[in-house]
Amino acid sequence: MQLVLDTHGLMVGKRNGCFHIKSKTHTRSISPLKVSSIAVASYCVLSTSAIMLAVEHQIPIYFLDTMGQVSARLGAASYGNHATLRRQQVHFVHVVGALKWCKTLFVLKTTEQLQNVALLRSRRSRFGEEIQPLQNAIERELSALRSTYHLDLEQARGQLASQEAIMARYYWQILAMTLPAPFDFDGRSRRPAQDNFNAALNYCYGMLYGMVETAIFSVGLDPYLGIWHADQYNKPTLSYDLIEPFRPWMDALLIGQVLDGQLTDDMFEHKDNGVWVAKKGKRYIIPLFHAYMNQRCAFRENITTRRNHIYRLAGQLKETIQHSSNT
Repeated sequence: MQLVLDTHGLMVGKRNGCFHIKSKTHTRSISPLKVSSIAVASYCVLSTSAIMLAVEHQIPIYFLDTMGQVSARLGAASYGNHATLRRQQVHFVHVVGALKWCKTLFVLKTTEQLQNVALLRSRRSRFGEEIQPLQNAIERELSALRSTYHLDLEQARGQLASQEAIMARYYWQILAMTLPAPFDFDGRSRRPAQDNFNAALNYCYGMLYGMVETAIFSVGLDPYLGIWHADQYNKPTLSYDLIEPFRPWMDALLIGQVLDGQLTDDMFEHKDNGVWVAKKGKRYIIPLFHAYMNQRCAFRENITTRRNHIYRLAGQLKETIQHSSNT
């Protein structure tokens, strides 16, 4: 499980080989064997003994910003003996195999998005006539994307970017027209969100980034060496790549919550020229996210938890990079 520290003023130490957590009213101890990662979502005190206990058990500590994205990470000082793999990863960016891999990511992403469109058509049937032409357009672009192949890397990169942008535009139009108030919106908005749905989506994407980055570390790849997204100083751009097929899962989770009336307007707050997930919303969304990621589902002809699918794809990327360097 992920240990989420989201109460202001928590004190976290070590007692009897466990994490000992103390608030103003409660105390509890949690075995490190039960913890896969620690997310710090509010101001608290972490003792050095608690930090070293996490390091001893290879438990990463993530510090989340107000949107749920990882702003800092603590872990073991040694990255491991992965110099050869790093060199292979750098080389991989410049070969045709990298573009093929990126195309696979976009195909997977769009396929999952179309499943969300099907969900909306079944739950919001009165919008069927409006959805149909947009869905048809996405399917045409997806068919064209599957057949896209150029030996010229720059030409292929430009075409892939154009196709992905077109499909994304149609997809968000469908969501914008079908979600009911107070979760209707005009389009994607990020920093900051301008509506409840985008605020919840940004927060879920932020937690998903942390999970993707952990998967990348676990297979020995460098999350700061991106393939599709350009390198940015101190930004885990490979995480931006690998997250793409899994974003629609967050969309589906929130679409279902909205249509079932589980997300409510009082879970959000307006401040700093935007909309943010309030504390009540975080208390609801964080455990919902982790329960969802631990559910089993089919993906790429395999059935396992959503969390494990992310780790599998990270491992497959590593194998692709190593194979490319040997051919």
